[in-house]
Amino acid sequence: MKILLDKKLHLGAGFAIGMVAAALAHGFHVPYPFALGVGAAAAAGIAKEWYDGQHPDKHTKDVMDAIFTAGGGVVGAIIGAFVL
Repeated sequence: MKILLDKKLHLGAGFAIGMVAAALAHGFHVPYPFALGVGAAAAAGIAKEWYDGQHPDKHTKDVMDAIFTAGGGVVGAIIGAFVL
């Protein structure tokens, strides 16, 4: 399966958001840093697609974009919460 550049960018953004949120939560001893990282990435993906839906003249809403953002967040949150 060929993954388009747009989906790769969503994966990367989700990865970064998930890793930073989880690492910050872990560093500040916030409970459940993994869940916080995944939640932050998922929320960002959903918010971006909501924004796209509000501006159909310049953006295309795509549920798969939100899923790719959240998926990247899962991997990033693992690293942020358990490795860093």
